Amino acid sequence: MALRNQIPAFYWYSFTIIDPLLSLSAVYMSYFQPSLYLDPGFSSTSPHGTITPSHAFLMHQFGGAFAAWAFMMLTMLRETNDMRVWTRFQTALTFTDVAVLYSQVRALEAQGRLGWGTLRWEESSNAVMVAVILAVRVSFVAGIGLGSKGGIKKRD
Repeated sequence: MALRNQIPAFYWYSFTIIDPLLSLSAVYMSYFQPSLYLDPGFSSTSPHGTITPSHAFLMHQFGGAFAAWAFMMLTMLRETNDMRVWTRFQTALTFTDVAVLYSQVRALEAQGRLGWGTLRWEESSNAVMVAVILAVRVSFVAGIGLGSKGGIKKRD
């Protein structure tokens, strides 16, 4: 039986449709609108929010990483019949999600703006979005909703 029929639809669509679209948007921002990528950590009005050559250097590397992840989400996850590939890939992306949240917290902390009363919508919405993605990933890796036999539950 194909793995797609064994993974709940929520996880399947989250990891093969929504996640790649978010990753591709990160690729676009990294290369073409880096100020949008930087904004959840440093406002464009902040002296640290100005894109420098060193920012561009790092942004282009991030863009390449996000492009690779999107490619794997769109191809590898759809082609494999091995649940371990899905689990290991989602575990690896969990490290990225944690790093994104950590870096945002550190950036806001450095500016003395770490608190609900001081957050802008760009910061809070980005943190919530990444936290939701992280929760979905952790739930999948933990086997929540996947059934008891080998972590797989048949989709309807």
